[in-house]
Amino acid sequence: MQKVVTLYFKQEFGLIASVRTINKVNNLPTQLDPVRIVRGKVTKLDYKKLILEGFKLAEKFPYIERHQEYRFWEVDGIKSYKTFNKQFSCIRIREKDGVCLVQKLKRIADGGYGLDKGYDFEFSISDLEANIPHIQQLLTDYDVDRSEKLNFKSLEDNLISYQELPDGYEDFGDGHTDAYQMYADSENSKNILAFMIDNGYDSFESKDIESKFIQFWGRLKLMNIHLWMMSNFMLGYML
Repeated sequence: MQKVVTLYFKQEFGLIASVRTINKVNNLPTQLDPVRIVRGKVTKLDYKKLILEGFKLAEKFPYIERHQEYRFWEVDGIKSYKTFNKQFSCIRIREKDGVCLVQKLKRIADGGYGLDKGYDFEFSISDLEANIPHIQQLLTDYDVDRSEKLNFKSLEDNLISYQELPDGYEDFGDGHTDAYQMYADSENSKNILAFMIDNGYDSFESKDIESKFIQFWGRLKLMNIHLWMMSNFMLGYML
């Protein structure tokens, strides 16, 4: 049986250890609830304990039943996984038949983690303590693909280019609508920036946009809605 523990690290926060399991509802990988956390300074003993405990839990709970998403990244007060991934480095440790395979996950500029190579190194589970410094080094090496301009293609095959917002704005997701991407000014939470790439509305007048927004987010005391339209692309912000 293969057991998987994923470590997330942020210098100012500490270490998060998650255990991968399979959700019987959809047969997809998910994280065992709750994740294990060490705040502040993380010792070698902390690493050893979290990794070994994780392997035991993975063996004990290979399957769970979950009907709602487990938003483990909110332990640091972060609302969206995209924001979490900008702040936490990540490695994955797989153990099978006494051999541990360690793989650093690359942070992707437009959100999430990805793999761009094979395993970084491997070791026997009996040599875990001796390899913890290598694990620590992987987690503290900052590795992110940040291009100045990002882009994607619309359903009509138009190329949409955009730039990532500065760190002063906190990304808190799209409300599961696939229509809005919301950002809040970290110094003024009442200042909200929203992107919409969408169609299917009765009109693009402010009242129709506001109605759809309120349907998913509730009334946020919107004072003004300003819209710019360029073909199939629309940018709006609320003050």
